[in-house]
Amino acid sequence: MTPGSVRRTERPYRIRLVRRCARFLVLVSLLAATSTPAAPIVVPESPVVAAVERGFAEYKAALKQRDGMRAAAAVSENSFRYYDRMRKMRDELALLEGTERMLVLALRQQAPLELLTNGTPEELVAHAVTTEAMTDTSVARTELGEIRAEGGLARGWIVVDDKPTQGVLQFVLEGDRWKFDLEFAMKSSAGLIAAIAEQSGLSEDEVILKLLEQGGQQPIGPEIWRPPVPK
Repeated sequence: MTPGSVRRTERPYRIRLVRRCARFLVLVSLLAATSTPAAPIVVPESPVVAAVERGFAEYKAALKQRDGMRAAAAVSENSFRYYDRMRKMRDELALLEGTERMLVLALRQQAPLELLTNGTPEELVAHAVTTEAMTDTSVARTELGEIRAEGGLARGWIVVDDKPTQGVLQFVLEGDRWKFDLEFAMKSSAGLIAAIAEQSGLSEDEVILKLLEQGGQQPIGPEIWRPPVPK
């Protein structure tokens, strides 16, 4: 297979991933693509590999069961800081990369106002997982292949349907547990909205709104661009 044919094959797959972003971008974190980082390879027999795999298995099980609190316990502290920054975005929203801009609007669309403005980041992540429209099979198809670690960071290359991909997940060692990092996953998906916009002839904001409308229950009004105000 030629490099060009690989890119053509992956494009519809990535478009489907962005549609999942409309439901809080939880699954895009499982399938995001990134370049190969330079890091020491950990042999399969290493205890680190087994520990990272346990961290991934815990997060994956929480997604399959839509267990929000269990998922929140399996993600990194950096993930909570990231979600907290995203929900507080105001004038900076226009400066965000398209995929992150979509996350901010998805939070405004899906999360109850009280949760969005006064809830903890842990509760916000938990709500995202609980309301995510996913199937057990879509999560079950995803596994970790090669795992590399250096210090307190580890990265695992994603395998989908037993086929290796360029997708990478990052895990952070917190205490004795390796926890999934949502910010790394989101930033790894940078460029997906721009690619769809270029292909469709729409602006990035138009693409974002169309994808959100596909995943939501109600039409989206112009108020979604305004920061939420607590009642």
